[in-house]
Amino acid sequence: MFGKEKKDQRFAVKESHSVGPYSLWVLCDTATGVNYLAAGGNGLSLSSITPLLDENGTVVIDKTIPETI
Repeated sequence: MFGKEKKDQRFAVKESHSVGPYSLWVLCDTATGVNYLAAGGNGLSLSSITPLLDENGTVVIDKTIPETI
């Protein structure tokens, strides 16, 4: 609170989409660069999260730290 520095956020939202009553997000772990696909219902809570994979089945890693949306 007083005299404490604000920590950088560990996860950044790269993309967000609404599909009917559900929301999808692409999140990036700013420490490791690993991308995740997250889904939630009605925008209230996160219901699932999984590493995002490319066409070869390997984990997508972002070498740059994205800006938070």
